[in-house]
Amino acid sequence: WYPIANQVPGTTEDWIEILNTGTTTLDLGGWRLTDNPGDLAKWTFPPGTNLGAGQFLIVYASGDNAPDVNGNLHTNFKLSAGGEYLALVRPSGTVASEFGPGGSAYPPQDDDVSYGLHPSSGESVYFTSPTPGSANDPGGVLLVSDTKFSHNRGYYTSPFDVTITTDTVGATIRYTTD
Repeated sequence: WYPIANQVPGTTEDWIEILNTGTTTLDLGGWRLTDNPGDLAKWTFPPGTNLGAGQFLIVYASGDNAPDVNGNLHTNFKLSAGGEYLALVRPSGTVASEFGPGGSAYPPQDDDVSYGLHPSSGESVYFTSPTPGSANDPGGVLLVSDTKFSHNRGYYTSPFDVTITTDTVGATIRYTTD
C-alpha cells in the first residue's frame, strides 16, 4: 500500500481518508476537519474541493496547512498516536462524522496499522493491510482490551480455578495449558 498514490516521495505523514457515500458529487469547500471538539473550525477544505460519488479523498495530517507539490491537501494539525478526537464537520458547524462514539477519542494507534470503519459492519476496527484511496479491507479486526486473571502469577501449594476476563464486549478468550 505504500507509498500512497500521488504521495510526495519520501514523506510519511498520517492521513485521513474520506469516502463520499452519496450518489452525487460533494463539494467539500467549507467543510472542516478537527482534532479538537472545542474548535470545530480548526482546518477548512479549500473552495473547489469536490469528491465524486463513491470516490475517496486522502488528506494528510501533517500540520503543514498547505497543499504539497503534488496538490495533496494537508491539515494544520497532526494526529496523535496516543489517540484523540477527530471529526469531519459540515459548513453549518455540525459534526458529520467523528471518532469515536459520542465524541470520544479514537484509541491509541500502532505504526503502519490503519484505523477506520469496517466496510460491512461500520464498526471502528484496525487494518493490518491499509487501503488508502480504495474500500477498506474486510479483514479489519477489533482490538481486544487487555485480559485480566483472577489470580496473580506465582507459586501456589493448592489448586484453584482461574477466571480470565476482558472489557471487550463479545470477545472470546481461548487458552491452552501446554
